[in-house]
Amino acid sequence: MAIRLERCPNPECTRQYILEQFSSAFGDKKERGRIRCPYCGGSREGNAASAYRSRPLPAHFEEWTDLYLS
Repeated sequence: MAIRLERCPNPECTRQYILEQFSSAFGDKKERGRIRCPYCGGSREGNAASAYRSRPLPAHFEEWTDLYLS
């Protein structure tokens, strides 16, 4: 399992979110390889051998990352 911050590639969103990546054995087979933004619902391709779960970043962390990590 891996956890990291991702930024939505949708130019109308671009918000950061938490992305968890698992072995496909733990995920829903129809969702394998899909990464979905928890804010706008946009999706993109990920590794087909992985399952992904995305969660919104708490507002105070989102503000902090925009200030210090952009």
